[in-house]
Amino acid sequence: MRRLLPFPAASALILALLLPLPAAAQLPTGISDVVVIDAGAEPRQALRYRWSEDHRERLDSVVTVDIAAREADRPVMSMELPVSLSVRARVTQVAEDGPATVAMTYDNLTFGPMSATGGGLPDGDEEAAAFDAAMAAIAPLLDQTRAWQVIDDRGTVLSTRMDLPDGFPAEIEDQLVQTSASVALLPEEPVGVGARWESTGTTVNQGVSLGVTTTMELIAIDGDEVALAMSLRLADGLEAELPTVNPFEQFEIMGGGSYLLDLGGVFPLESSVDMTMTMAGDIPDGAGRTVPVDMTVSLDMALETHDLE
Repeated sequence: MRRLLPFPAASALILALLLPLPAAAQLPTGISDVVVIDAGAEPRQALRYRWSEDHRERLDSVVTVDIAAREADRPVMSMELPVSLSVRARVTQVAEDGPATVAMTYDNLTFGPMSATGGGLPDGDEEAAAFDAAMAAIAPLLDQTRAWQVIDDRGTVLSTRMDLPDGFPAEIEDQLVQTSASVALLPEEPVGVGARWESTGTTVNQGVSLGVTTTMELIAIDGDEVALAMSLRLADGLEAELPTVNPFEQFEIMGGGSYLLDLGGVFPLESSVDMTMTMAGDIPDGAGRTVPVDMTVSLDMALETHDLE
């Protein structure tokens, strides 16, 4: 069977899709600013994070990625793969004017079991073993990885520093930076229940640079607990930048979910997010012709945070 994508490219694609998933709470990165669309009902209040030095917590994520591809309207590939990852955070310093420095480590990365059929994904004992090895090699490298971020009291990441071990895959370094940016963005203005705000910026996934708009809606406030609904879409007027190694000429993304925040914590207390990416393009068939191919990637994410005090 002719392959939709060569196996190394498919492995890199899957790894790049999986690593940034805990960042969903703050998609996109490179934020321009937060714009309030509707301030919501009275009473209103300014939402701010109130971190304490040496606060510690662990974010556990469980994600299922589902990839399906069609070639000239004929199914040619299907894959489902669950993955889990934990991120540990410790607030190391809180400045008088609000920004906090957060140190992060990564562990408990597990994959599978995977179910897959069709071209571009491992079929046969040799390729399946190579695929498993490529996935398993990431776990010990993540165990050695360290990140530090300075985040203001509205959740904006002001700076990021990464300490990556030798041999860390270059194609997912940008995604790992996004993995750390998991703090939900809050507006400058006071808001009440029903308020909606937007942020627009860029996110990088599997080598694709996208302009993405995220919309948050304030559902409820109970002390330091804040319930939000989120939706995201490609930003108006911002086109996707697709690298030459990516065979797809069109790219769309949309999704939504819910978040329960603790304003004294770094990550959401809990979150559920569904995202769908669709890609389309004309792929060379090896015989001097091109074949129209479309691919759909669905991500089902569940995040939960535990205090480590």
